[in-house]
Amino acid sequence: MIKNWLVKTKQIKQKVKGFLNHVNYLTNDNKASHEYSEITVLNNAAENILKEHDKRTDFRRTNSLRGGGVSNFATSLVMSLPRTIKQPTNDEWKKIGLYTIKEIAKANNLDFQKLKNVSHIVLHDESSSPSKSSHLHILISNVLDNEVKKGISQKRTTFAAKKAFNYSVKKLLNEDNNNYTPEKVKVKDKPLFVARAEKAERIMLLFKNFKNDFNDWFNEIINKKDNFILTKLASKVANSFNTFDNSIENKKNSLPDKILNVVEEVENLKIDNETVQLLELPDFEKHIEPLKEEEKISPKTTRQRRRRKLKS
Repeated sequence: MIKNWLVKTKQIKQKVKGFLNHVNYLTNDNKASHEYSEITVLNNAAENILKEHDKRTDFRRTNSLRGGGVSNFATSLVMSLPRTIKQPTNDEWKKIGLYTIKEIAKANNLDFQKLKNVSHIVLHDESSSPSKSSHLHILISNVLDNEVKKGISQKRTTFAAKKAFNYSVKKLLNEDNNNYTPEKVKVKDKPLFVARAEKAERIMLLFKNFKNDFNDWFNEIINKKDNFILTKLASKVANSFNTFDNSIENKKNSLPDKILNVVEEVENLKIDNETVQLLELPDFEKHIEPLKEEEKISPKTTRQRRRRKLKS
């Protein structure tokens, strides 16, 4: 939750879809995060940003220029002021946003008016919120005049935005960022050994959950009471295994493959004179009881499919 005096930047990815989703989100009153927000569009340029990208695409096609696709349509700036200081009016927020764009244009040797025309500004007034701070969203096109302006997505723009934000707030509100004390002191990062220990504990818990689901599934195979229940348990095993497998970032770890081998052996288990070989997952106790001869288990599936769904 934004509480303090800050400027955050990020890239709006996934081309048109990502850009439209973000623009629509900013003005969606029905979102839970906007419960107390009074949303005002201060500079409506979302359509211009899309047109600027379309113009570049047409220009490159006309001139037989290959490649050069753009995935990040815009750079997002979020500018927030703490609730404990004087708050700008809507008109003052607009001046802050436009002055920021002016300084960004200057830092990138661009025409201010042109950059303003491809800069979408939305205010979220959180005066009614119990804890959230009011903040300004600025979306600046990464494309202008048929070119990708790399400087817009680089540190020079973030630096220019921070300086412009602090300067305009001081001029308009007589509030100095140098005299502001953050409401919350940032918590220091955990030592590496602590973070690793906590991660190992989480992985062990996921492995335990999978082990329990595996036992339930296998017991149902033995009892063969209800095919519907068996299918549900198989799906549950698959989901818990995928969760466990995805928690292991080191793909050289052979444990998931060993587990899959065991599961496949269970599915292809052969009965010989009412005896059954004892199988175990790594660190699993031998707990499988003999199967009845007439019981059959589904055939082996490929490993890729196994990772998505265990067959009952």
